[in-house]
Amino acid sequence: MSKFFIPKRYDENMAEAGVWFEVFDENDNFYGSFKLRFLDNTTNKTHLEAKRLMRKYKIDATGKGKRSDAEKAAEANKFARVIFCEMILCGWKLPKDANDLNPKESEYTVEDGIEYFEQAGTEHVMVTLNHFAEDPTNFIGTPTADAKAEVEDTVKN
Repeated sequence: MSKFFIPKRYDENMAEAGVWFEVFDENDNFYGSFKLRFLDNTTNKTHLEAKRLMRKYKIDATGKGKRSDAEKAAEANKFARVIFCEMILCGWKLPKDANDLNPKESEYTVEDGIEYFEQAGTEHVMVTLNHFAEDPTNFIGTPTADAKAEVEDTVKN
């Protein structure tokens, strides 16, 4: 037992396993259902994983060197897609056409994810999913009996 009680911002198991989220646009077009992990930008684990991925994919996100603004922007966009597809997205159910509101889950791969988000028209999807994945309230489950007991013990002491 710790001297201090620090509440949990989210359910760690749920955050790691991921939760499903459907994406629609302002015209009610359905883009699919996506299974996302929580992206906690406050942890060293997240920053270390991002650095590892930069090395793996040979991404220069420093902005140094003689490159045009367009090249720097392209590199930053590539880095965003890699981080998203490696760390956050872990499953999807993509529609076959605009009328397919009950898509089947197709096997998700990081490579397919990166290719999907390179397509024009997917910017809205990625932004929407990023907002969802960065919100800890989307990863709160039902408190377990152990968690409730821990809170009660802390309050008593």
